[in-house]
Amino acid sequence: MPGPLVDLNLPECFDTLRRRIQGEEEKQGERLREFIRVLGLLENYPMARLREAVEKALLIHAHSRDAVLQYLVPHFSWRNTTFLLDGCKHLRLVKVDKPDLSAYRNPLVQGGAR
Repeated sequence: MPGPLVDLNLPECFDTLRRRIQGEEEKQGERLREFIRVLGLLENYPMARLREAVEKALLIHAHSRDAVLQYLVPHFSWRNTTFLLDGCKHLRLVKVDKPDLSAYRNPLVQGGAR
């Protein structure tokens, strides 16, 4: 790609991403904009992390900024967290009934295929 992008000395995976985006998009302007949106992620993430995210996105043939961003955003595990009710005493009065799962025992009997 001629112009100022040549001077960036980007890793090879960026060139692969650019070529794939160009092959997918219908409008030429949209192609360049999507690639620039990926490069825009450099404003918030270091090159090493972005390169790694681009490589992962390329492996699954995901060629958009949003796809690359999924590999940059930390994945939070809720497993070892607790929901504290400090300051929410009114919630102790809330009662939630157990769900009635009997409807799922034989879902095809009522109005469906048999």
